[in-house]
Amino acid sequence: MLTPSQISISARGLLCLGALVIVVLMLGPFQGAERHFGLNDFAAHAIAFYGLTALCFLAGPRLRRNDIALVLVALGAAMEVAQGVTGRSASFHDLAADAVGVFAAWAPAQIETLRRLAREHPHLRLNELPDRRARRSAQAKPVRAV
Repeated sequence: MLTPSQISISARGLLCLGALVIVVLMLGPFQGAERHFGLNDFAAHAIAFYGLTALCFLAGPRLRRNDIALVLVALGAAMEVAQGVTGRSASFHDLAADAVGVFAAWAPAQIETLRRLAREHPHLRLNELPDRRARRSAQAKPVRAV
């Protein structure tokens, strides 16, 4: 049987392979290749970044989803700049499609977090919720023997 750790490690390998494929597709001579699959450019960008975001969530279970999402939108912006430098078309339209793909993967995870909070702390305001990170860092501090 697979363990969550094995799935995470496998996702890291897939992420490396997927990142290489995305770089080759976005910077190589494949402009317009998405039309062979019946997609327009916006849909191809959104689907690629949706998959990349989901894979990053699996590959980095200890990383915060918000941080991953922001890094991926920044990666999309960097890819658009790289496309402009290599002579291909760079546009804000493609960057918006990248952001839509990231959001499509990020939003359900945020909704599930709110559902969990509604079950565990139904009567607390969001600013009154216990800080999980503070509790986790306090538990991680080693105790010194005197």
